[in-house]
Amino acid sequence: MNIIRNIFDKTREKLVSHKADILKALSCLIAIGAIAAGIEYFAFGHTLRSLPLADQGIRTVPIENVVTDGFTKDENGDLVSQTENATLTISKDARHVENLVVGLGGTPNYFVSISYRAADSSDKQVIGTKDLAKYMTKGGYDFLHSISFPVRTEPESVTVTAKDPGTVISEIRIDNTFRFNPYRFLFVFTALFLVAFLFAFRKRIGAHPEYAFLVIALSCGTLSSVSEPRAYTSWDEHIHYTRADNVSLKEILPKKIKDIYANTNYFPYSLSLDEQRVIDDHFDHDYKTAAKTKKSSKSDPVKPTAIFDAYLQICYLPSGLTLFAGRALHVPPHVVFVLGQWVNLLVFTALIFFAIRRLKTGKMILAVIALFPTSIFLAGNYSYDPWVTGFTALGLAYFFSTMQEPEKKLTRQEMIIMIGSLVIGCAAKAIYFPVFFLLFLLPSSVFASKRHYRNFIIALFVAILFVVASFAVPFLGQEKRFNDTRGGSGVNAMGQVRFILSDPVAYAGILLSFLKGYLNPMNTGGTIVSFAYLDGTKGFQILLALIAIVTLTDRNAYDKRTTALTRFLTLTVFLATVALIATALYISFTPVGLKYINGVQTRYLLPLVFPFLFVFGASRFGIPVKYRNLYHIVIFGIMAIVTLQGIWDLVISLYY
Repeated sequence: MNIIRNIFDKTREKLVSHKADILKALSCLIAIGAIAAGIEYFAFGHTLRSLPLADQGIRTVPIENVVTDGFTKDENGDLVSQTENATLTISKDARHVENLVVGLGGTPNYFVSISYRAADSSDKQVIGTKDLAKYMTKGGYDFLHSISFPVRTEPESVTVTAKDPGTVISEIRIDNTFRFNPYRFLFVFTALFLVAFLFAFRKRIGAHPEYAFLVIALSCGTLSSVSEPRAYTSWDEHIHYTRADNVSLKEILPKKIKDIYANTNYFPYSLSLDEQRVIDDHFDHDYKTAAKTKKSSKSDPVKPTAIFDAYLQICYLPSGLTLFAGRALHVPPHVVFVLGQWVNLLVFTALIFFAIRRLKTGKMILAVIALFPTSIFLAGNYSYDPWVTGFTALGLAYFFSTMQEPEKKLTRQEMIIMIGSLVIGCAAKAIYFPVFFLLFLLPSSVFASKRHYRNFIIALFVAILFVVASFAVPFLGQEKRFNDTRGGSGVNAMGQVRFILSDPVAYAGILLSFLKGYLNPMNTGGTIVSFAYLDGTKGFQILLALIAIVTLTDRNAYDKRTTALTRFLTLTVFLATVALIATALYISFTPVGLKYINGVQTRYLLPLVFPFLFVFGASRFGIPVKYRNLYHIVIFGIMAIVTLQGIWDLVISLYY
């Protein structure tokens, strides 16, 4: 109790001593919030609020203004399609249409699309059937009785097309209601906040870039995580969510709802604010059922690989515990889903923050890599990539800083962090184990005694053996488990291994041919600017040039202590790890004997880019201290602009 009381007292003292600064910061945040709200209401809402009063709000299209082709009226007065691709055409009335809402009668059929011709253009704009239709139909849902399409212009005419016969359209409405868009507000707030932050701390960022990274990463990552559609937008996200859900302590607190996110990879979502609100309400409140939880039998034998299975689950604990806490507090399921992915961002930013702080040089190299749009996007979703990148960066930051200060003795805590970070990082992807071999470069002189050095080497060997065993033992015992059927029917892990061993020269040729294209910097868009299934953002060439410039200029006197041996071994580890990753996908994902390696995405390079670039370049190009503030502000500004533009183009601007 005394310890807690002391912590409380010290915290209170700090808050009191910084009362003026805290009040100033709060006032600034309130002002930014007010400005963002004003921009949302007066700027983005200007078009709709400036319409004649008769055109504002919602109005139903009179039936006499609708020309039908392939529709007939039923006894309720609704229009029913009689043929495939039957159409309803709304005649020109020279009035603004923000959103066109199609009411669906009977059992809703969501395979409806619209096309329109803008008054100022001869091009016909088409809005095809939304993913919502596919996912609603696949799940057997029929709770949405209207669907909305954005038009946002004064069309000469609008045509509604029903794909299937028997589609019932009960009404057509023009919705010109202004809705406060919370995602657009958050975007403007975030942009203004980052501008204010970079200006207010312009004289401190040069000395402490880790704080600028923390603020930008948390701001952009939170915006991305909260605003992107509540769907599986990242690579293999359904798998990662399911694994996080499996460690969410369901045995202690069984789920009381049917978790739509765990049950299917095709749950409905919409970019219409109104539709998404109905979807959230349905699955939050109207679809409650007792979840079935599998109770393990006490007589179940302990698997020989149980310790490795537990090890592989570590990376999902932050999300799993967050899901557990959200359910325990009865937080709406769709909010729990977002919190479960957002907590990964917190872990990632914390790890990179301490890694940047630990480095003596190359701080901005790591900051830029961690601020790649792809890095931020992955960190805000269900994924193990930020876990691997964050922990390996932390362990290697301790390693590189120790190599550059050989006169300082390595403490036991630092040894534990160095090895422990790599062990924990490799829990999600053990194939990165070659990075451990860099630690053998540490000279005995950095240890307090020969005993400490001996213990370190022993611990390092044990760590490597454990990580390698974590995937080797399960593979040898359950080889079928490593056949990824998504690669096709020809995938056979053991058959592929036999092919490689029978003709290693042929496989070496396949591997080298693949790596030639894979390691081409111009092919690394997936590492830098990809938002996975949402597409890629602009700015790839800008960021590629920026990371090259930073690699050459983010240097100081400490770089002179990076030896040729360190550079050689780091490059060797980089190439060996990439080759192992490619080989692993060739075995588990590629049909036997194929002349190309499938499934190797460029995002797998993220944990390796930092050590590779860190040892590259020359210290003589370092930026003078007096220009460091400007140097950092420009770099952080570019990273924030490119990431925010990506979030706007691929997510925020699509909401209506």
